[in-house]
Amino acid sequence: ESGGVALYSFLAPLGAAFYRSPTESLRWLLLYISAILVLMSIEFHNASHVSQRIQVGYWTMNILGVSAITFAAAFIFGKDLEEEYRRSEDLLQNILPKPIAKRIKQGELPIVDN
Repeated sequence: ESGGVALYSFLAPLGAAFYRSPTESLRWLLLYISAILVLMSIEFHNASHVSQRIQVGYWTMNILGVSAITFAAAFIFGKDLEEEYRRSEDLLQNILPKPIAKRIKQGELPIVDN
């Protein structure tokens, strides 16, 4: 019943992987995993039959497994994108004078000086 909410809550660490620093996104992931584990441990202890406990365990593994794989892909993509951005900035700085590179980054096109 709460699976949809758990999946929607995964948007916080996933969004952090794309838009925040790696350290901050890992904090969001750890907070997400902690919340899922706490909620599922409560659910596990409230289950009256062994079959319900097994179902809760499998549900938890499925949610966390898919979340971890998705987060890892987004995290790696974000780090690679950040590295490529740094490389392009370095290349721009090496090719053009700093004032011209700054004007290009600010969107001033075409660059024509007297």
